[in-house]
Amino acid sequence: MKIQTLTLLSSVLFSTHALAQAVPSEADLFGGSSEEAPKTEKKVDGKTSTEKAEPKKLEANSQELAALKDTLDIGGRLELRANANKVDDQRFQESPQSQSKTADIYFDTRPNKDVRAFLRMRFYEDSQRTATNTETVTSTEKSSTNTSIQSAIDELWMKWDIADTLFVTAGKQHVKWGRGRFWNPIDFTAKEVRDPFALYDRRLGQEMIKLHLPFEKAGHNFYLIGQFDELSRNDDVGAAGRAEFSVGDNGELAFSVQTKRNQTLRYGIDTGFGLGNFDIGFESAWLTRDTKARYEGELDIANLKFPTENFDSKKVYNQTVLNLEYVWKYSDDDSLNLGIEGFRNELGYDSRLLEFYSLLNGNSKLLYAGREYLAAYARLAAPGNWNDTSFIVNAIQNRSDETALARLTMTHTFLKQITLEAYVSRCFGDYGELCFKVPDSIFQGISALPEPIKSNLEPLVASLPRKTTRTVFGGSLSMSF
Repeated sequence: MKIQTLTLLSSVLFSTHALAQAVPSEADLFGGSSEEAPKTEKKVDGKTSTEKAEPKKLEANSQELAALKDTLDIGGRLELRANANKVDDQRFQESPQSQSKTADIYFDTRPNKDVRAFLRMRFYEDSQRTATNTETVTSTEKSSTNTSIQSAIDELWMKWDIADTLFVTAGKQHVKWGRGRFWNPIDFTAKEVRDPFALYDRRLGQEMIKLHLPFEKAGHNFYLIGQFDELSRNDDVGAAGRAEFSVGDNGELAFSVQTKRNQTLRYGIDTGFGLGNFDIGFESAWLTRDTKARYEGELDIANLKFPTENFDSKKVYNQTVLNLEYVWKYSDDDSLNLGIEGFRNELGYDSRLLEFYSLLNGNSKLLYAGREYLAAYARLAAPGNWNDTSFIVNAIQNRSDETALARLTMTHTFLKQITLEAYVSRCFGDYGELCFKVPDSIFQGISALPEPIKSNLEPLVASLPRKTTRTVFGGSLSMSF
């Protein structure tokens, strides 16, 4: 009987061993320990149940699994957003609205102390009512809903160090230079202008290799960047450098430069320091070798007069920002931040029509089209017992075209994870950069033109707004995980 029992056990064990060799285990597929905990049987209420016995190396395996989990972090941010507009001379019910959804998903891994890799993917869906009425784009009597879904890599980079001295980051990444809150002429590596009203920077990263040489004891930092965006030839690679020096107890002074073939040469200086309850920031950039046209003259379509293009690659233009912020601590736990900022822009225009013409031709960027700007802001974070609520007021004035834009934003976090953002913005002025519409003189001039010039120009301006979007009501729900 014992011999039969041993023979049966041997057959079962052999079959089990053969099956384990034929079918890959979870450890083979996903990594980890290949040992299985032995099983024991016991009777409970007359029935036989199977349970796992304590593995011999449970503590060691747990430490290995914990170490593996510590090398990878997965998270992201979800956002639902909607805007409702109020257009001049149009009822609120008929004015356009828009909705969007954004999902950022990231993977952050540190396989060892010297190496880190990061990937952030962005998925974006935009749905908005677009007018098809040829008389004005703000009319929604004939409208359709357009939905577009886009995906992009926001960041994808690898980082390592050389002898714990020089740090290298290669791939698509974010770099921001400068002191300004609304304007950043020193931010040489950015291709797009940051929206100063947005609570979250939605710009995508840039392709580059960054070398960082820090001197921690002295508080100095040196950066050298190779830029690989928009390459058509091998010598299209751009180069940028920055040196940051610690000054005094709470000050910093930095010098920056950026150059690329057939593009503007830019260099500048910025500094920031604290003085009592005041924080002072200053940045100034100089640009030369500019290839974009500067417009001169007048815009009179009825008489077929258009601005002339002027190119002067040797001229040096200056852009300067000065920021002053005061922190008022009105209680032991609460404070109010008040700030003003000014921007002098030699690349901008004093003429409203020339500014409009430059924006229309893509030679000027929003918030960089005028000659002089002024901004103010106030931030009240978690006042009193409202620990999950904050209020922000931002206002910008384009002193060149006499338009302004103000926005009041409230944020509230509930259930510890979800943030509600609600805001209302309003523009002031006739027409210009911050209250954008096509001037009536443009349409009057086109209507006075003879055929076929009139027929050729009308479709070009038909998609542009004839009325100003005066007020915008917006909100969002966002959650980070």
